[in-house]
Amino acid sequence: MARAPISASSSPRVSRAETLLTEALDGRHPRDLIARGEQQLFVDRMSESLCRIAEPFGSRPVVYRTTDFRSNEFRALRGGEHYDLPRTHRREPARTPAVSLNTPTKGSIMSDLHGRSVVVTGGARGIGAAVARTLTKAGAGVVVADLLERDGAATADALGSQAIFRHLDVTDEDEWRRVLDDAEATFGPLAVLVNNAGILDFGGVETESPSQFRHVLDVNLVGSWLGMHLAAPRLRAAGDGVIVNISSTAGLIGYSGISGYVASKWGLRGLTKAAAIELGDAGIRVCSVHPGPIRTPMTAGMDPSIAAGQPLPRFGEPDEVAAMVGFIVTEATFSTGSEFVLDGGATAGASLVAAN
Repeated sequence: MARAPISASSSPRVSRAETLLTEALDGRHPRDLIARGEQQLFVDRMSESLCRIAEPFGSRPVVYRTTDFRSNEFRALRGGEHYDLPRTHRREPARTPAVSLNTPTKGSIMSDLHGRSVVVTGGARGIGAAVARTLTKAGAGVVVADLLERDGAATADALGSQAIFRHLDVTDEDEWRRVLDDAEATFGPLAVLVNNAGILDFGGVETESPSQFRHVLDVNLVGSWLGMHLAAPRLRAAGDGVIVNISSTAGLIGYSGISGYVASKWGLRGLTKAAAIELGDAGIRVCSVHPGPIRTPMTAGMDPSIAAGQPLPRFGEPDEVAAMVGFIVTEATFSTGSEFVLDGGATAGASLVAAN
């Protein structure tokens, strides 16, 4: 059984406790530390003091910590018995702290997205359409967002009641707001944003015009930033979320003849990391996906031989990229700021020995 509280007037040990606690706080009251936001200093000092207080008991105390720093009570344990410290300096055994949304126990495993909304840009066809199909299987309501109205509407119709199409120019802030509003009004709080919309314009450093270069960056980089900028507060309000930015192997290595595209995809990779650092404490994970050549309308005119030198000498399929996005959303709960590569080994390096 727990011992009855020991009053300051009846125990020399309590007097010792008061002295040690006062020394640890340099004469400051715990409320003064907390008011200045020095909660961690308060906890550390209390922990050190309790270890010193427990020395006469012959053991080190168990120090309980809570996320409610307005309380300033600690209690030391010895042999299952409580030794109460002066009330102004003790803390009761802590309530279970709030679970981080970056742990698997809540929020970050989104295998069931019922009642939550997802926005997929460039969702009308190719990788975007495959991603939309994959996330509806997890129960999400998906907004297929794209400039291509006919293809986008067809993709959404094929997904049934779990999807709607909305026109979106990713460089237009007002359109972004309308799409996000419609997503939450139709399917519930935002859970996932997939920034997949992008364009490819051929032109090197010498040949690409300034207007072409800026246009590629506006769509591929600024457009994704706009989506993140406007989606992040909604994900914070929801309590968790995932942002997946579809970059490219062009965000990992350089390619000649597509300077604007390479610059935009490297920028998106960096933006992903910056956002991951900023948003992690809100339970929001941000990752980038880096496909190599994928069989989509964007790559329809490319020579298949460009994949011949890869360890896996073929183009990838949109469903393979979608499966990776699904993994990031539903399973990769300890990954943020991370790069997920699907390139048939193209960025693995070069072979110095001819294959048999």
